[in-house]
Amino acid sequence: MIYMVKKSLLLLLSFLVLLGGCSAISREPLNAPGAAPSYSYDKNGGMTGEQSASDSTGTPSAAAGRKLIYTVAVTMETLKYEETLPAIKSRCTAAGGYVESASETGVNLNSTGKRSSTLTMRIPAANLDAFLNDVALMGNVISNNKSTQDITDTYYDTDAHLKTLKLQEERYLALLEKADTMEDIITIEQALSNVRYQIESLTGQLNRFDSQVEYSTVTVYLQEVGETTLPEPETFWQRIGNAFTVSIKALWKFAKWCVVALVAMFPFLAVAGLILWLVLWLVHRRKVRRIKNNSDNQPIVK
Repeated sequence: MIYMVKKSLLLLLSFLVLLGGCSAISREPLNAPGAAPSYSYDKNGGMTGEQSASDSTGTPSAAAGRKLIYTVAVTMETLKYEETLPAIKSRCTAAGGYVESASETGVNLNSTGKRSSTLTMRIPAANLDAFLNDVALMGNVISNNKSTQDITDTYYDTDAHLKTLKLQEERYLALLEKADTMEDIITIEQALSNVRYQIESLTGQLNRFDSQVEYSTVTVYLQEVGETTLPEPETFWQRIGNAFTVSIKALWKFAKWCVVALVAMFPFLAVAGLILWLVLWLVHRRKVRRIKNNSDNQPIVK
């Protein structure tokens, strides 16, 4: 009988632990802002003979408090492959980043075609825009694609869940100290092991989130060419279409300007119109009186 009472109390305490953990979720802040890290670096690193193209501190300043992951893919050509590739790596280091992976083709003398390389770099998000602007000066950029993933809600939900699990872990440890049978100890340790596994999993997930937010991923596809690619010239009909589009836009802009000017001048035009009407009315009235006076002064012919 005493054993059954202890068993019931143990189950009741376990239920209260779970209930308290669930209620803790609603008390956790889900939108606590995170402070973005600041960095400083030499903007001339890897840019021999070139001037840095940007003095901005990066994109995240416009999205303070949000958890944003930036991914960039740049395809570019170069006439000086042996100079450009080390310059990009040097710029990466100067920006406070590092090369995550690199591959290169066409490096031996028997290779046909031009050399090319793929660099995957992790750049501090605070220095991302300055880094991209500087890299754009090192060659002919064919494409530049930047994507943004907002994980703010997922991040803080995961953080709240992690704190709840840690609270459950503490309560399970308190129950474990009070357990006095091997069966109770085994039951609590199994539940404790499951909670600790979830804590480790969520901690790793938050660490990955922090790394992805703090360091943006930039992949540069560099190609060696003998002549840079030029944009295709416009055809005759494309030029006509573009000229027509420009004319329509200019006409529409002029029409909008006229409407705005007319609205702005309306009070003055109204006053001027009223004065003009009053002057014409007075002139007309004076003319009528003159005609009437002339008709009254004429002798009556019998």
